[in-house]
Amino acid sequence: MDTSTTSNASAAGFPWYSLFPEIRLLVLQCILPKNEHGETTVDHLPEFSKAVSGENSIRLSYIDRLRFYIRLAQYTECLFDKPESADNIKWNNQAFTRAMVIYLNALSSWNGLRGGLTLEITAYSPSDEIFHPLCLDIRNEYPFRFEEDLEKCPSYLEYYKKKRADIMSSEVIRRSAVVRRGMAQRLHGTPLELQPWLVEREKRFSNQTRSLARVPIVKGLILRRSLFRGITGKALAKLFRESFVALERWEGRTKEDDDAFLTGLQSHLMPNLPVGVRSFSLIQMQILAHRYQATHEIVGPLLQLMAKSCHRFTNFCPPLELNAKAFFKQLILEAKHTRSKLECLTLRADSLRPSTSQQSVTALLTAAGRAANKLPRRRVIELWNSGQGYGYLFRYAQKDRRATITWRSAGQDFELAPQVIRVWSKVAGSLTLIVEKSPFTEDEVGSKGFKHKTILSHLALRRLIFDPITEAQWIVMTKP
Repeated sequence: MDTSTTSNASAAGFPWYSLFPEIRLLVLQCILPKNEHGETTVDHLPEFSKAVSGENSIRLSYIDRLRFYIRLAQYTECLFDKPESADNIKWNNQAFTRAMVIYLNALSSWNGLRGGLTLEITAYSPSDEIFHPLCLDIRNEYPFRFEEDLEKCPSYLEYYKKKRADIMSSEVIRRSAVVRRGMAQRLHGTPLELQPWLVEREKRFSNQTRSLARVPIVKGLILRRSLFRGITGKALAKLFRESFVALERWEGRTKEDDDAFLTGLQSHLMPNLPVGVRSFSLIQMQILAHRYQATHEIVGPLLQLMAKSCHRFTNFCPPLELNAKAFFKQLILEAKHTRSKLECLTLRADSLRPSTSQQSVTALLTAAGRAANKLPRRRVIELWNSGQGYGYLFRYAQKDRRATITWRSAGQDFELAPQVIRVWSKVAGSLTLIVEKSPFTEDEVGSKGFKHKTILSHLALRRLIFDPITEAQWIVMTKP
């Protein structure tokens, strides 16, 4: 379900899309109750009637994801490669604040006792769609469908190929490198902040201790690639502290100002995450080839923060660019965490590649075993890496009084050295340890060889790395 603040005149000529999302939600609450014949009445909304009326009325009960699009300030071609002005930043923050307050108020009436919603927040300007047509994940005209209806409509791959062909034939992408760099900076913009004074003014029934409504229906928050500018750590902390009381998952990405993001993460977000948060996944995907490489002054504190914070979560995935061996060493330096909640840990280990020496691979897997010994509730620990022509996967899993080590490879083969087995035998303790070593088969690799995406289907914890929508889009967009 996609709630958007933009208009869509092409949708059956109906002004439904011209309404703000909170108004649409209130309208839906009024017109969707069951009538005396047990059928849902949605005849006044043509775009919903076919999908959720009649025999399909049960679908209303299994909508589990809301995509909330916040429309930011527009800009002209004269400004598309210029930094945002102070007035633009102020306008965007006000739009973000108003939208979140009103939207959370609308969602707060749902108790979430029969399940929950995953809330995806994205915010961009309509001008971004004009000047950056290749960057946005999902556009407002994309025909969302229920899974059982997919055979009756064009696939996402067909939609994407047609959209890309239309864009590539246009003049919009023919810019100089300098202009494209300025455009990219404008697209990433300034992270969104909540305006406290505006929160209090917009909130009709505020009190002294809480200014944002609780939304127990929300069980997960996803910030995906289309939210280029991001949300400040301070604003996220307020949302977590005051609204998302039953959050289980958070995915995010940073902008180029990593220092400011780290400060917000360390000072605001992490201290304010409620104890109910079970999963944490921070994916920082590089979109621009010229993006600078983070220095040790940035990566070092981030590494320490991730190693210290992982124990409060059940499932954890640190940023992909963190050095896996350094992360494990940081865990080893700390005392054994008897209260650690961590059960599932997945890391991308960049040193698992054909150019790495056997000695380095052995050192990495040994360090991983020593770190695993510090985690009393460990259940699944996964190290992996993949690229053009190679892929590696090391997994340790405990279940039913057995511990299993799985080692799979494509490309340069590496041995599991005896010291690696010894270290992980100590991790298994009294459990029966089984070691399974097997290369990826030709059928698994495919005729075109091992690719970045090939390994995804073999990861037990891949949902900590990609949510289903991002994974599907990534696979489609990397197809030739």
